[in-house]
Amino acid sequence: MPTFDESAPLYQRLTSGAQLALLPLPWARTVSVGAWLRTGSRDEDPARNGIAHLLEHMVFKGTAAWDTYALAREFETLGGTMDAYTTPESTVFTLHLLPEHLRRGLDLLAEMLIRAELDAEHLALEKQVVGEEIEESEDSPSDIVAELTSTQAWGEHALGRPVLGTAASLAGIDRDMLVAWRGAQYAGDRLLLAIAGAVEADATVASVEAAFADWSPQAAPLDRPTPTFSPGLVVRREPNDQVYLCVAVEAPSAVAPKHHAAWVVDMLLGATMSSRLFQGVRERRGLAYQISSTWQPQADTGLLTIDAVTTPGKVAELLTVVRAEAEAMVAEPPSAVDLAWVKDYARTTLRLGTDSTTARMARMARGWFYDGRWVPLTETLDKIEALTAEDVQQAAARLFGAARWVTAAVGPVTERRAARWAEVMG
Repeated sequence: MPTFDESAPLYQRLTSGAQLALLPLPWARTVSVGAWLRTGSRDEDPARNGIAHLLEHMVFKGTAAWDTYALAREFETLGGTMDAYTTPESTVFTLHLLPEHLRRGLDLLAEMLIRAELDAEHLALEKQVVGEEIEESEDSPSDIVAELTSTQAWGEHALGRPVLGTAASLAGIDRDMLVAWRGAQYAGDRLLLAIAGAVEADATVASVEAAFADWSPQAAPLDRPTPTFSPGLVVRREPNDQVYLCVAVEAPSAVAPKHHAAWVVDMLLGATMSSRLFQGVRERRGLAYQISSTWQPQADTGLLTIDAVTTPGKVAELLTVVRAEAEAMVAEPPSAVDLAWVKDYARTTLRLGTDSTTARMARMARGWFYDGRWVPLTETLDKIEALTAEDVQQAAARLFGAARWVTAAVGPVTERRAARWAEVMG
C-alpha cells in the first residue's frame, strides 16, 4: 500500500549532461516517466513566438527509423499512454506504462527527442494543425480573456505572448529555426528525466544512460528577465450573450518567501466551493454560474486570477463583490475555523496525490524546476501548518492592498459599462 512516509528520490547527472530523478515505489504496479525540459514560450522572441509548442508537436512526426504511424502504433502496442504539453517555462513529455515496457518506452522517447527528422513536408502539415488550434482558441471566450489578461499584465514581455503563438508568427517559422531551437534548448541539463513507480534503481539508471547516450551535452544559456506588472482595463467586444471576465493581481513566484500563504489566500478567496467568492457571488447573490480563483506562479513572479462568466448587467455588482471580498481579507485575518479548515484541506488533497505515480513524478520534477532539490511533502505541509492568521492577512495585503488590478472582459461590452467597471476596480 502507498505510504505517507516518502523516501527521497535519487538525483543524478547523466553522462550526457541531462538530469535524472528516480523514485522506486515498492507498492506501485506501473511506472510514470516525465521528460521535463526547461524551455517554453517564455524563452521565445516575438519572431519565434509559438516555436516551443510547435516543436513539441513535431517530435511526434517521425525519425529516420520510425515514421509517424509506426511511432504511434509502437506506443499503443506497449499499452501505455503518452502525452505532451508546453507552458511558458517548460515543455513536458509524459509516459505511463508497465515496468516491463520501461526500457522500450525510454528508447522511443529518446528517439523522438533526439532524432526527430523535423521534415519540411510534415512541418507544413503540422503548422496547419497548430493553426487550427489557434483558431479554436480564438473562438473560445475563456481562452481570449486569459490571453488579454496576460498581455495586459506583462506587456511586451514573453509572458504576455500566447504559448501557441499567432498565425503570423507561426507562418514565419521554418525547419532551420526548429532545428536551431532544438539544438539550443533540447540539450544538457535543460532536461530532467523524472521516473517514479515499480522500478529497480540500478537497472533503470543503466536504461536511461543507454537511451539518452546521444543527448546533446551543451544547452544555450538560460536568459529570463523578470517582467513588470501593468494593471489596467482591456476589453474585446464579441457578440456573446454573456461577458467572460478575468481580474488579476501580481502574485508571488513559486519560490517566494511564504508563498504558501498566497496558496491559502487563493483557497479561501475563490479556489473552492466553500470559498468567499463562490459563496458570495454565486450562492448568496446568484450573480454567476461560474466563478473561481487561481494562483499561477512562475519561477520569478506570478498572477492570482479570478474568472467569472455573467450577463452584462451583473458585471459591475459582481466586480464590486470581488473587490469587497479581497479587501475584507486585507482588513481582517481569517477566523480560526477557516484557518484550521484550509490546513485540513491541504493535508487531505496533498496526501491523496501520493497514491499516484504520475503525481509523485511531477512533484519530483517541480521541485527540481523551482527549488533545485527534492521538497518532501512533509516539509510543504509543515510550512502550511506553521502559518498564522496574521501570515495569511499579510499575504492578502501584499496581493490586494495596493489595488493594482488587471480587468479583462470579452463579450457585449459598451463604453459606458467598461468605464463603470474600470471605476469599480480602481
